[in-house]
Parts: sequence; structure tokens; C-alpha cells
Amino acid sequence: MTETYTISTARVLAPEDIAPGQFVAPLHKIHEYPARPPCDESGGSRDLGTLRWRVLASDGPYRVLEVCLPLVLVEDPDGMHEQLDTRDTTIARLSDAYGERAFAKDPQSAEPDFEALRARVLTQIGAR
Repeated sequence: MTETYTISTARVLAPEDIAPGQFVAPLHKIHEYPARPPCDESGGSRDLGTLRWRVLASDGPYRVLEVCLPLVLVEDPDGMHEQLDTRDTTIARLSDAYGERAFAKDPQSAEPDFEALRARVLTQIGAR
């Protein structure tokens, strides 16, 4: 007998869709830099270059505490607070199951009871 498992997907949030209590993770950061070196005296434009990179998987997950756009106050599973800026950070919402598992104080309590699950399924199909 095989067990079914549903895979959830992180969904990118618009800044106005971020709300307290959601589990989120940063996906990408944007860094702006001068397109020309500061020592270049050619009188060229003052355009900015942009660099976009993926955030490390270790940055998150977070639980949203407060939103005051463009800033989002979040906490990590250890209770440390951090501020994310929606102007330079792409934020994705995580499933509640994923977030609850990440924030579980006792990792064993988040483990499913496979024996109880097996017994329930056997009862449902009439094998017990």
C-alpha cells in the first residue's frame, strides 16, 4: 500500500498581498550599482545597473509579524526578527503545513504518526 502526499508550491506575493501570520521566504534580491565606475570622469550618464540573484535556501522561512509597506517585519523559527524590503526582495508565500513544520518547537511533534495513519486507512478499506 502506498501513501499519498501532496506537494505544495511557494507562490510569489505582491507586496499588498502580504499579511501578518503568513509563512514566507525571500526568493530573489535586487542590487543596484552605478553603471560606470565612480572614477570615470567622462561625464556619462548616471544610470544604474541591476543585479538579481537567488536568495540562499537558509534565508527563511519566516512568519510575517507586521506589514508597513514597503517593509515587512518577520521572525524566524528561532524567534529572531528581521526586516524585508519589498522594493528589492521577491517574497513568496509558503504553505501553512510547511511553515508549521519549520516553526515546530519539538521536531518530533511535527512528524506524522504513520502507524495511526495505517490503522485508519486499513479500517476505512475494511481490512481490519
